[in-house]
Amino acid sequence: MSAAREFDHAYSGLIADLGGTNARLALVDRSGRVHARRAYRAAEFTSVEAVLGRYREDAAVPGFPSAAVLGVAGQVADGRARFTNLDWEVDAPALRETFGFRTLELINDFVAQALAVPELADQDLRPLGPPRSRQPGVVAVIGAGTGFGAAVLVPGRDGDIPIASEAGHTGFAPTDEVELDLWRGLKARHGRVSIERVLSGPGLVAIYERFCEASGARPAATQPAQVVAAAGEGNAAACEALERFVRIYGQVAGDLALTFGASGGVYLSGGIAPKIYEWLNTGAFRTAFEGKGRLTAYLQNTPTFLVTHPDPGLLGAARRLRQLQTADATSGANGAASRVRPVPRRPSAPTRACRSQSRPEGRFSPP
Repeated sequence: MSAAREFDHAYSGLIADLGGTNARLALVDRSGRVHARRAYRAAEFTSVEAVLGRYREDAAVPGFPSAAVLGVAGQVADGRARFTNLDWEVDAPALRETFGFRTLELINDFVAQALAVPELADQDLRPLGPPRSRQPGVVAVIGAGTGFGAAVLVPGRDGDIPIASEAGHTGFAPTDEVELDLWRGLKARHGRVSIERVLSGPGLVAIYERFCEASGARPAATQPAQVVAAAGEGNAAACEALERFVRIYGQVAGDLALTFGASGGVYLSGGIAPKIYEWLNTGAFRTAFEGKGRLTAYLQNTPTFLVTHPDPGLLGAARRLRQLQTADATSGANGAASRVRPVPRRPSAPTRACRSQSRPEGRFSPP
């Protein structure tokens, strides 16, 4: 048996979560275990092909398996995608030719996150607000990071149906004079103010800058990590920025729960939420989430969770890979589908003041 065939036999597929900041890749064996997990800074590469090539070198294997599922931070259509916050384009036919994939599917990165939800154990979640049990129904997964992503998982008769969205590019709706002032500043800078302009790493910095401007202070933080650290030290503008960020996060989460009919809950993922959990769990998030007038009671019964699993995108990509390989085994198809089919389920989960001694420090650590 050739070295390549030995490799293909040992590992059933390649999975990847390719975001705007980090690119995470791993191999999956036939029992579902993950091996050779690697993470890279996306900005260090010029293309998806370059990331895959580097991973192949670092994993020290003679070739890739013949099957792969790649979660990408952009809209996917007809086997192609353009990243929203990177100057990358990806083309499935070209990747098949370059790396020898027989089965390859591109999915939106938050579709991968949504597919991971039924796989998450209770210890992979932390409640936002009063502890609540997980419940059946439509689930929304949202997250602020380099940008803002969202996807839905709809339970169906034959399995879960993941649905991608571009909710992060819908318009930001100010709810008071502070947010209207923020909107005006972002409108002058960008021309249009989407949710992603506010709920993202750059958005957090923009909110902080507006509070600095309002107080006459000179901004000392230029990165999201620095804003979080400054808030942990009691900096007034940074505290106000994080408190406003959390409030807007709750407002948008509630709006999307209503839009998607997410009676099964809203799950926060992405790079920022795990770093600011104690801020999210002060009560301001849930107050904004539930504050929907005549629909308040509906959202009071909708649970919200923070996803703490380190690699939900890889977890969801692995689930999709299993589904594709099962379909191939039963139908003889080559797995080059462009449509996400239903995925069978596995059998079956106090307010603080802004003071340096009581606020979380928060770290935006590299992978």
